[in-house]
Amino acid sequence: MNELTLGFIFIVFGGALPCIVIGFLIAVKQQRKWIAGWDESRFTHPIAYANLLGAGVLALGVILAVIGFAWLRQLVDETGLSIAILIASLVPLACVAIANKKYR
Repeated sequence: MNELTLGFIFIVFGGALPCIVIGFLIAVKQQRKWIAGWDESRFTHPIAYANLLGAGVLALGVILAVIGFAWLRQLVDETGLSIAILIASLVPLACVAIANKKYR
């Protein structure tokens, strides 16, 4: 097994799948207990807040899987991989900022 395959496995099983599962649980199944420090009384629309937050985490997982696949197929190098992961990590942060502005 070469380093590209091993890196792909780490990205998918260590990053993408947990984000996809937790994002699905928050957004679709409305299991808001997965949100750290959740206090439903602090939000005007807690379901909409959880939908937006869960969608951001779910999107992060999908983007990480795509980035990992692109790296496995050598469409990006290590620098491109690092930059892509850095940019992808901003997606949930943007969703939190938008949700806090709309629903707090």
